[in-house]
This record gives sequence, C-alpha cells and structure tokens, in this order.
Amino acid sequence: MTTHDARKLITVRDPVYGNVYLSGPEMEIFDHPCVQRLRRIKQLGFSEFVYPGATHTRLSHSLGVLDVATRVFDRLLPESQSYVSEKQRQRMRLAVRMAGLLHDLGHAAFSHSGEANMPLKQKVFPEVLSDLFEPPELQRRADHEDYTSAFILSDGFGSFFETVLEAWDIGRRDIVTILRGRDLWGERRFVIEGVNYLPILHQIISSEIDADRMDYLLRDSLFCGVSYGRYDQDWLISNFVPLIKGDTAYLALQTKAVFSFEDFLLSRYHMFITVYLHNRSRCFGRMLHLFYRDENMTLPAELDAYYALDDIAMQFRLRDSSNHWAKNIVNASNYSRVLEINSYDTVQRTWPVDDIKAALDAENISWIEDKVTGRLSKYYGKKGIPEWPIYVVAEDSEFWQIEQYSPLFERFIKPVEFHRIFVRPDQGDAAHRIVQKYAKK
Repeated sequence: MTTHDARKLITVRDPVYGNVYLSGPEMEIFDHPCVQRLRRIKQLGFSEFVYPGATHTRLSHSLGVLDVATRVFDRLLPESQSYVSEKQRQRMRLAVRMAGLLHDLGHAAFSHSGEANMPLKQKVFPEVLSDLFEPPELQRRADHEDYTSAFILSDGFGSFFETVLEAWDIGRRDIVTILRGRDLWGERRFVIEGVNYLPILHQIISSEIDADRMDYLLRDSLFCGVSYGRYDQDWLISNFVPLIKGDTAYLALQTKAVFSFEDFLLSRYHMFITVYLHNRSRCFGRMLHLFYRDENMTLPAELDAYYALDDIAMQFRLRDSSNHWAKNIVNASNYSRVLEINSYDTVQRTWPVDDIKAALDAENISWIEDKVTGRLSKYYGKKGIPEWPIYVVAEDSEFWQIEQYSPLFERFIKPVEFHRIFVRPDQGDAAHRIVQKYAKK
C-alpha cells in the first residue's frame, strides 16, 4: 500500500483491478479487526483441494466489491447528474462503498462450506436480529448475512463503524438497509426529493447483476486458473442506466448490452457447475458437517466467539481432533464419487438411490450422501415475483423487465441440482460394482 499524493488517498493494489483507492476514514474501517478477520477466511472454502490456486480470501473479494460498486454507482449517478444534490450523491456513494466492503463480514470459517452448521437466527444477537425478522423467520437457521448484520449493528463491533461513518452523515443502519434492501426502521434515509433510491443502491450490491457477482466471477476464475467466469465487465457497467419508475429508482441495462448480460449469466452457470459445486470440494464440506454432527456442535451464536473462529482456528480444532472426518479434512483424504445425478444431463436415468445405499450398507461400505441445489438466481424471491425488478431500456426510452426481454435469463432461473454418493477410496471398486448392477435394471 502506498500513499497516492495527488488525490490524498491510500492505494491498495488488487490483482484483478490494479489500484483501489481508499480515503483515510475508509482505511480505518478497512483496518478494523472485524474486517481484517476476512484475511483468515478463504473465499472458496475447500476449493483449494481441487484448484490449488484458490487460496484468495474474503478480504480481497470485499475490496473488489467496493471498487466495482463504486464504478457502477458512478455510472448510474455521475457527478453531472441532475437527480440529487452533490451532497446527497456523495452520502449515497460512500454508503454503497461501505456496504460493498462490509457485505461479507459474517462469513464463517471455510466460507459457504461452514454455513450448514449455523445456529437458529433467534440465537444470533437476538436484540439485533429481532428487528430484522418476524418471529417465524427467527426459527430458521442463520446465514452469513445475519451475522454480517449482527456485526455491523452490535455495539461491541459496530460502534467503531458508527464513529467513523457519522462524519459522512451515514449510520450503521444505513449500511444494513442497503445490504438487506429494506427500510427496516422506516427512516427513509434514501428517499430524496420524493424518489426512493434504496432499490437501486441495494441492486448495486445484491441483484442478478451486482458488484458482488461481478467481482467473484472474475476473481475466482483468476485464482482457480479457469476461464469460465470471464465476461466483459467494462461493457456491462458502461451500459447501466438508472430507471426512475414512479417514485422509485431501479437498475436498468441498455438493450445493446443484453447479450453481454447473457454471457455474464453463462459465466456464472459454468462456474457453478465446474467450481462452486465441484464434487471434491462438496465432499469435504459434507465431512465438515459430519464432524459438527458427531461433536454435537454448531457455530457460535455469540459474536466474540464467532469472530475468533476463522479458518486458522478451525484448522487447529480439526487437527487436534481424533474424529474420523476431521482427520480426513486435515489430511486432504477425500472419498470417491461413485454416483452422480444432476439436473443438466440431457439423458436422464432413474436411479434407485435408496436401494443403492441399502446395498452399500449390506456390504459394510462407508458412504457419504450429498444433495445440493445451486440456486443461480433469487430474482423472483419467495413470493414468485421480482422484489426489485431489473429493466432493459431501448434508445427510444421504451423499457421492459429483464425477464420479459431475455429468454436466456428465464432459462437460468431454474436451480442446478446434484445428488451424489461418495465412498471410501479403498471401497471404490466394490461400490462401483453395486452401482453398475443397479444401472442395468
């Protein structure tokens, strides 16, 4: 890191984008231990057991999201815009930058691989999360976004952020409001001159074409050494436009960049198939879950304990354990895949999975089952309609919702599903014979 004297900013060198600039107060937040914890959490969990270069961290990704989100914001609301005052523009810009930097604070050790071991939402800093959810929702398992909100809103961790942010007329609740996409406290902080800018700010950070996805596709493909995640980021960003519909501002894309958006969708689909849902990394994730099950553990609900449990601490815990699954993870001893059923095969066969598992048990063959649904899109939300629609805008200003304009987008709404059976490597031949026997039926 070097000081960039001309702009009085601090330069952080990023392997994907080159120079990323932070102001002094932003650097204070970047250096906070809660943010620096992300240095000790790998972006892709166990993917390094498949792609040895995939050792990049959640911190570098978060810095990348800040940078991409800034470029998207500056395209949507440039200094020359006439929608809001420059003071209000700067306040929203800084809030988006901080939302990008802090959006992954709550990731667990081994990133998404550890998420299946989280406690109920109601146990995670309940006086905070009770503001965010209705009582039935609190009975569901927490996710990393819940911990992110808890870190930002808690006095133990978030009060520092408040102190730094208040100079910009930004509060902790503003950041959580952008991340969640909901004005949870009814403060209407992003309603300016009668127009609600919260949807477009949220869409910059979390949508079908957000700064989060735009960064991790390029970053993950670089460090994994694959080409699937590459797309034309500059062209996409240069064709973003704001659409003010009624009293609400939404993210929109010009028609000439729709093909580039579809290429972006394909890139994400292929990264899911080849990297994010790779059978080997998924198997290690299942072993981690089985370790937690055997030890009757969940991830800590208390924030101080959760903060301390990063990849390094978890590796020490696994290394010191005599548990079978812990030893396998530490020694990188994977199980062998003997059956895979997936939703994208053109030729679908019906496999009697329960019969196969019973036959494996009869032969005393140790097996692991993994069922996963990779939901490429959350666009339609829980109610089946877009909560924050994205639009396509033509040169004559006619516009459509993106699902009406792009048939490819509709195709990729469907989740990708995998159902796999793994066995101990020394039992692989016997297991394959059993599976093949059922394949003939």
